[in-house]
Order: sequence, then structure tokens, then C-alpha cells
Amino acid sequence: TGETHSAQTYVRAGYIALVASINLPEIINNQSSDKYTISTANLNGQFESAKVSVDVYKLKSPSRIFRNRLWTKPDKFLLTEEDFYENFTHDIYNEEDQFFNWEKETKVFQTSFITSDTSYINFEDQDDWEPGKYVVTLKTKDKNGTPVELIKYFTLFDPESGKTPLREANWIYLEQKEYEPGETAILYIGSAEEDVKALYELEYDGKIIKKEWITLDDEQKKIEIPIKEDYRGNVIAHVTLTINNENHILSKVVSVPWTNKHLNITFGTFRNKILPGTEEEWKLKITGPNGDAIAAELLASMYDASLDAFAANYWGFNVHPYYYGKLNWTTDNTFRALSSSFYQENWNDYVSRQYFYYPYINNFGFYFYGYGYSNSGIVIRGGRGDDVMYKMDAPMPVSESMDELSVQGIVGEEKEGNVTASRLGKTEDRKKLNGDKDKISQTTFEEVPIRKNLNETAFFYPELKTNEQGEIVISFTAPEALTRWKFMGFALTKDLKHGMIYNETVTQKDLMIVPNPPRFLREGDEIYFTAKVSNLSDHSLTGEATLQLFDAFTMKPIDNLFDNNDNIKSFKVDKDLSEGLSWRLKVPLGKADAIVYRVIAKSGKFSDGEENALPILINRMLVTETLPLPVKGMQTKTFILDKLMNNTSSTLQNYNLTLEFTANPAWYAIQALPYMMEFPYECSEQIFNRYYANSIATFIANSSPKIKKVFDTWKEVDKDALLSNLEKNQELKYALLEETPWVLDAQDESERKRRVGLLFDLTRMANELERAERQLRENQYSNGGWPWFPGLRENRFITQYIVVGMGHLERLGIKDIRENPATWEMLRKAVLYTDVRMYE
Repeated sequence: TGETHSAQTYVRAGYIALVASINLPEIINNQSSDKYTISTANLNGQFESAKVSVDVYKLKSPSRIFRNRLWTKPDKFLLTEEDFYENFTHDIYNEEDQFFNWEKETKVFQTSFITSDTSYINFEDQDDWEPGKYVVTLKTKDKNGTPVELIKYFTLFDPESGKTPLREANWIYLEQKEYEPGETAILYIGSAEEDVKALYELEYDGKIIKKEWITLDDEQKKIEIPIKEDYRGNVIAHVTLTINNENHILSKVVSVPWTNKHLNITFGTFRNKILPGTEEEWKLKITGPNGDAIAAELLASMYDASLDAFAANYWGFNVHPYYYGKLNWTTDNTFRALSSSFYQENWNDYVSRQYFYYPYINNFGFYFYGYGYSNSGIVIRGGRGDDVMYKMDAPMPVSESMDELSVQGIVGEEKEGNVTASRLGKTEDRKKLNGDKDKISQTTFEEVPIRKNLNETAFFYPELKTNEQGEIVISFTAPEALTRWKFMGFALTKDLKHGMIYNETVTQKDLMIVPNPPRFLREGDEIYFTAKVSNLSDHSLTGEATLQLFDAFTMKPIDNLFDNNDNIKSFKVDKDLSEGLSWRLKVPLGKADAIVYRVIAKSGKFSDGEENALPILINRMLVTETLPLPVKGMQTKTFILDKLMNNTSSTLQNYNLTLEFTANPAWYAIQALPYMMEFPYECSEQIFNRYYANSIATFIANSSPKIKKVFDTWKEVDKDALLSNLEKNQELKYALLEETPWVLDAQDESERKRRVGLLFDLTRMANELERAERQLRENQYSNGGWPWFPGLRENRFITQYIVVGMGHLERLGIKDIRENPATWEMLRKAVLYTDVRMYE
């Protein structure tokens, strides 16, 4: 069918076949009893069991308190470490501040085991460990015996201790969790230096709600933050210190979510597998944050989940703000290193050389290694080898377009025991798939229910309301398309409590036949129409399938026009497997504009069928030749259609011959009035067009009772009687009209009359005229100009367009602008505006 699907993945390659990991946090509270997962997997992330050993060591931390370097580490050391520390007490000599360079002091933990899907470790007796920096070493081997080692570091701190876990200038810790009003968040701050002044601030929504100076004397302190209801959306704790001529600005976000605005949505009744076309009734319950029933409104929708391949749909509703800090101290001009340079001029002479442009090979757009050149000098850039890009000096011929290639030829492949595509030219292959064609099938397909409702949206209910128990019942008819469906629900209350829910269900049958049609057919195509028969029953199924073709307008069978004479195929499908079927079709020339296909499969008591429409496009272009036929009263005149009589083209086909006659050419102008009235946009130009058309229509309708009587007759024409089968199938209509827009030209004369009749309804004209005039007054600016669209700057062309149109109406005697003071004032201001703009 020409439809393709693509996907990509990444395959990692390396010298080691195993990756080990452990989810260890950077800071661990020695009072916690958390478990830490350990996983072993191959390079592509798939689990692979391995024997691992885990050792934990305490590191020996320096006794000095370091500050950050003001310049980079030197390449050569001129001072010894002792001399350096004697002169620079808090500066770094040679990376002794980096904990990965620290020596191991004692081993505090050891274990070994074989990993599983859910392996984890917990540190026994960690509350007896001393605070400080620790290293975890995990050792194992891959399947080839290559050693694998993982090293991770963490800081262990004691919340009850009065000392910081490390000899550092600053220390801050806040348990990362969500807090609720009434709870207390504990912030730990500290410093290993003596007599340190720390500024503690609490911020909410860009405002400081608390400020306090705290003294730290080689100690750790805890600050209690009582969580209030007003703190919804997070509060931010700031701690600012200056130690050893170095600034330390620390911040922690205290998470206080809007849980009081969350609604819980649960299914009371839900089925993840449903039959196509059956009546379904699902029940949902909506509860508030405390589990109580709540009055809410639900928006519920369900659509074909395969559409998410183009753009996935999810609810987004972020009306409750979250804050992450707006206020920060800046210290750009303090305790920083400055640099200077000496004056220099012409220390070195620089010699510039001329750049030479060398000729290159013209490879006519073909590129090597992602680049190519052509005569025009345009560089054609490509990516990977499979992403081909072309430079085209002329448009691609229609016969080579991708859409046509999709149906001109189907390339398939054959596998042992199962024909998976459409190469069925050999007699033995056709018999293998379809059985002996000389054997007359006894299967009848008349009573098989056909699936016709293939809508991609199952339902869309925007205003479902809960009952007293907080329940909502959704009743719907399951769609008949065999696919996976995505359910989305969004609940909302008057005070902006909200909740979201997602779920998926599948429409399926024990025996299913799913066609794989092209998006359209083109005259002269020879294609293989393919379908897949799937068996979800408990045993193998043997049966027959058929493809039936009908004219989309008359629903008469047209299988013989498409050479679809041998249209019954045999199949045998094992349990939980599928088998492909294929029918060879030849699209005739000029025999049908659209078809309806119907594929049916039957095996004993199991059956399935699907019906849908396909447009047929032609390989020709419509050329309209016109000839004016002016005839005076009491005159006979002969006209010769020379291009119609003397055409010798071998490919031309006459489509339609139309003769239009009117005694009054003004009738064509009247037919154009509905077009001016039905513009969909609310710009100043089109609002005036409605005013202009309604003014003319009102004048004509009031000029003669006979004219009004004719229009009233046209207005009563039944609109549905004017609709053909093609027009009733909107999806098919648009696909066909996109390529052949002239197919409805001969069918819409009555529709044009009906639209003209509706236009000349006096009540409707009066309302439309008043509405258009009011909109023009509202859209006019105080300087007299009109914008193109409301909110834009005034536009001289649009203003002049409206002024000239008003003048036409008055000159024709249709409208007396001066009789309405508001209209006359509006026009007077517009004339002054145009005069000013012309003067400028």
C-alpha cells in the first residue's frame, strides 16, 4: 500500500558486557532504614544476573577547612606543602580537598550475593557508624570473566549530633519529601569554623516572610519550619554566610504541593477488552483529597491510541503556581580574583596569506559523506546514509510521486509456509493460499455483520456531572474499528480542584479480518489489496474470506470492472497467529469515481467483516473552454464551437457541456451575494462585505413582490435532497475533491438557488445588516481608521475600502447614509482619517 513505519533504537557496544548500578543518594541520614537497589544489566539495559560483592569504607577526611581556588592548579610546585600551609592556611595545595583522593580508614560493611530482578542492600548498624564521607565499592564479572567495578561516594550525617559530618565551611541538609500543612520541616545547617554569622531567610512567592541571624560555632543546628496552609506552592529557605573571605549562598526548596486541589478518579466498572459495536456502560467515582464524595464535572474522551504515534495527547492544567525562588543574594564584586595586562603593540608581525579557491567536481547533487555540490553552487547536506535528500531542478513528475508509487506496485517477500505479501503470480502460490480455484466455495457471506463505523473517536463528552455519591456513568456504543483505544478523563470543580485519569481498552473478536487499503486508487493501477486474518480463539480456524467491491454512489457490485472475479480466498490460521490474504485488482479507466470495499472472513460460528470507501483519482486535468453567446432581443444567431468539433486529441475525454442562459446578466451578481455573506472571519473587510451584500439584497427584495415570491420558493428546497452519496461521506468527498474539484459542479445549481433564497429572507437581512453595522462602529478607532482585525493598528487601505463601498451604496440609490446619524458620523470620521493619511 505504500504506507511505511519507521523506528530507531540505540545499540551500545563495548569491551565490557555488563553494567552495574546502585541508587545511592549523596547524603544518608544514619537514622534511616532505607534500602538501595542494585541492578546488573547488559549494555542495552536488559537484566543479566551476576554475582556481586559490596564493600563500604569510611574515608579519612582532612582536618583543614578549605576554600575554593581563586586560580587554577599550578603545573609546577615551587613551595612544599608545609610552607604553603604556613602562609595560606585555607587554600588548596594539590587536590587534597577532593574526597576521591582520600585514604580509606576502616571497612564498615561487606556482603556478596547473586543479583535478581529486585536486588537491594541496606546498611546494618549504620546508626553506629561515625559521620563522615564513605565509599561503596561494588565488584563483579561479566559473562566473559572481565572484571567490573563500580565506585560511589556518600556522606553520612547524624541529625542528633552537634557537629557537622565533615570539616567544611558550610553544611546544609533538608529531607527531600513533600510536606503538608501541620507538619514540620527540619533544616540542618552548620559550619566547622568558629563564630560564623549566618543569615537565614524564608521566602514565599518573591517575599521574605521570615529573617533571622544565626551564630554557628563549629557546630550543626537544626531549624524547624512549621508548614502552614499559606505555604502551598513551596517555600524557599535561604542561608547566606561569609567565611574566610569567601561567600556561601545556600538555598533549599521546601515542597508543599497543592494536594488540597487534587481529585481522585477511580473506575467502578471498566473492561479492557470489548466487542466492536456493543453497548458499554462504565462507572467512575470522583472523590476529594480526604476521600469524600464531591460534586464535579468530567470531560471524558476515548480515541484510537495509534494516533499518538503522530502526537500524544495528555491533559495539562497548571493553574496553581509553584515557586522555586525569586530572590537571591549576589556577590559578584567581592572576594574575587582580578587580572591585568601590560600595554603591547606590534610585538609580533602577523603575515596574512591569500585564500585560494580550487575547482571541485560537479557530482550533480549526489553527495559523499553528507556533502555534495552542483553547478548552482548549492550545497546538498545529508545526514545518515538512509536519510536521502535530493536537489530537484524541476518538480517530480506526477507518475513518480510517493502517493502514486504506493499503489502502482507492491513489493513483498515470501517466507516458508506463509505468504506474507502480495507476490502471488505463481499458480502453486495462489493454490497454497486460496485453495484449488476450480473447487466452488459453499460459504455464504450475506449474514455476516459488517463493521462500518470506523471512526477514530469513540466518544467525547465535555460536561458529565457527578451524582450525590460522586459517581458518573458513561454509556456509549463501542466503535467497530479493531484497535486499541485510549481513554482520557479530566475532572474539575468550581474551586479549581482537578484530577486526571488515563486507561486503555481494546476492541477485538475471536476471528478478525483487518484490511490494509491504500489511501486512494488511481485509474490504471494494478494493485494487490491485502488483508490480515487473525485468530484469537482457543483453537485453529479454517475458513474463507472474500473481497467485494461496490460503486460508492449506487452501491451496485462492480467486481468485474476491477477483474475481481476470483474473490474468495481460503485460509487456515493457528491459535494466536495471523495470516495474510491478497486480491489482485486492476483499476479501470473512467468507470468509477469512488468505490466501497467490503472484506469478510468466516470460519464456522466465527465471522468478521469491514467496509469502507476509497476515492479513485484520474491522471488527467480538467480544462474548461468558454464561449460567450450574446444575443439581442428578436435576433437569431449561430455560434460554432470550433474547439469542440475539430479536436483531434487521442487522450481527451469530454466531461460536461453546460449552457447558461439569462435574460438579465445582473443575475450573476445576485448569485455572488451569498459568497460575500458566508466568509468565516471577523475582520473589518468581511464585516463590511456582509453589510454591502445585505444592503443590496434588502433593496432588491423590497423592489418587487414577484422577486420576493421567487426567492421564497427557492428557500423551501430540501437541502438533503440535493446531497448525493458522495456529499454525505465527507471524508471521501474531501479526498476526491482535492484532486477532482469539478465533480460537484453539475450538481449544485439547486443548492445555489437555495442559498440565494435564504439570503433574501427579510428578517434575516435586517438582523445581519444591524449586526454588521454595529460591528463596524465597534471596530472603528477614535481617529476614524479601521484595523484589519480588532487589536491591530488602523489600516489606510481597509478604511478607504469601506469608505468607497459606502459611496457605491449611496450612488446606486440603495442606501441613504445620511439618514442614520451614527452611520454618517462613522463615515465622516473615516473620511477625515483617509484625508490625513493621504496628506502624510
